[in-house]
Amino acid sequence: MNIGERIKAGRLSRGWTQYDLAEQAGISRRTVASIELGQSRGCEDTLAAINAAFAAHPVDAEEDSIRLAMDLRRAEVAQKQAAEMLSAVVGFGRQAAEALEVMKAS
Repeated sequence: MNIGERIKAGRLSRGWTQYDLAEQAGISRRTVASIELGQSRGCEDTLAAINAAFAAHPVDAEEDSIRLAMDLRRAEVAQKQAAEMLSAVVGFGRQAAEALEVMKAS
């Protein structure tokens, strides 16, 4: 996990928006977004300000683990739905190919 991903995870674990983190750290929202997207690594002062904002608002470990478990469950459900949709599309494609072969044979 790179620094941007770690910052985003820390922000989300606190239920913060990019604006919230920017306000707490005294930096711009654009700076937060740039670091999270990996477009910037952030200077030492900026990273120190983000770290101080996180330290001032620690996350309850139990609450954080519950939130992570819920996120994981949502991801599992989304993955299952995507697999079901893909299966349906593949099935439709097979039916269309069979119908085309029947039409060609006629």
